[in-house]
Formats: sequence, structure tokens, C-alpha cells
Amino acid sequence: DASCPAGWVVTQLERAGFEVQRVQNLGTHYSRTLAQWLEEWRAARGAMVAKYGERAFRRWEVFLAWSVRIARQGSSTVFMITATKQVQERKRIDIQKHLAPQL
Repeated sequence: DASCPAGWVVTQLERAGFEVQRVQNLGTHYSRTLAQWLEEWRAARGAMVAKYGERAFRRWEVFLAWSVRIARQGSSTVFMITATKQVQERKRIDIQKHLAPQL
């Protein structure tokens, strides 16, 4: 769910025995992706209306436009979380080497 707070997700991962290595907010990238999808949807209006009807086209147009807006505002975002299962020593060391190769 794009509206889940990162802290809640991290807590659930930790309760399940994962160690969170990194959390990265991809919200600005997500808003640009959504804006591109909206642009492509609108550009294909004729074909989409012919296939799905005006009502379905408009429903998706509103949904995408709303999604762009809330993603730009930060009300909805996407997080990329890198986590390793505790006790998997080799994987834990490998991911830490990948995330911080200079150390």
C-alpha cells in the first residue's frame, strides 16, 4: 500500500526477523512514472475509449491524475527497502558490502 508509513513497514519486517539495511524513498520517481502513464493514457484516448468505453477511460484518467497529485505532495509514496533475514550471516555481510563497498 503506497500510503503505509515506512516506520510501520519496517516494524513489521523487524518483528518477522528481518534486519533492515536501507530504506530509500522513491516518491519523486514514482510521481514522474505516474505522470508518464497519465500522458500515455491520454494520448491513446481514441483506442482506449473504443475498447473500454468513455466511462472506463474517464475513471482511469481521474485515478491516474489523482495518483500523480498525491505522489507529488508526498501523501502517497513508494519505498525501496533492503532487508536481510537475521541469522543469514553470509547474505548479511554480502549486502552490507554492496551497500557500502568503501567500508
